[in-house]
Amino acid sequence: MRRFGKRRRSYTLKEAGLPDPMRARKREAGVLRSLWVLTLAAGIGAVAASEFGPGQALSFVQSFLPASQSQSQSQPATLVGLVRPMPFCGGGRRVSCVVDGDTFWLSGEKVRLESIDAPEMEGACSYERNLAQQAKSRLSEILSNREITLSRSGHDRYGRTLARADTPSGEAGAILVREGLARRWTGRREPWCT
Repeated sequence: MRRFGKRRRSYTLKEAGLPDPMRARKREAGVLRSLWVLTLAAGIGAVAASEFGPGQALSFVQSFLPASQSQSQSQPATLVGLVRPMPFCGGGRRVSCVVDGDTFWLSGEKVRLESIDAPEMEGACSYERNLAQQAKSRLSEILSNREITLSRSGHDRYGRTLARADTPSGEAGAILVREGLARRWTGRREPWCT
């Protein structure tokens, strides 16, 4: 038997006033993910406290936080980076990474090594570009997984913090100059290509 007349309209679950089971599952998954992250963070904190002691654990945790804006510019700040690698910076938010042979980010603060000049990544010749890549790699090695003491001396015209970066291996800029990957700043940029 055929029905004649108006066609019936179909309704979405929301229009019908019914709960969406997929939305509920997504909400539950988000809650479980949050609980997992909190549990992981608590475990890392407990391990840090047992391994380093309360004072060092606090320094360890603070090393992952952005630098304080109220900190004096001339006062050195010790940042403990026992397990902080210093990879090359990529796209996105930069926290602790190396930009080039004389610039890096440390705990959200952009730092320019004072008193040195490193070759530019987009240099004028292949020699400069190759040397720039070597300087960048070496700076990453110098700063990775070590205690770094920044001695700040102000800001440059680009807003970067000018500082010395002392590590147990020595001052980062001096190491780069000694190894021929940078040179002392003379007040003006010298060409790397001959």
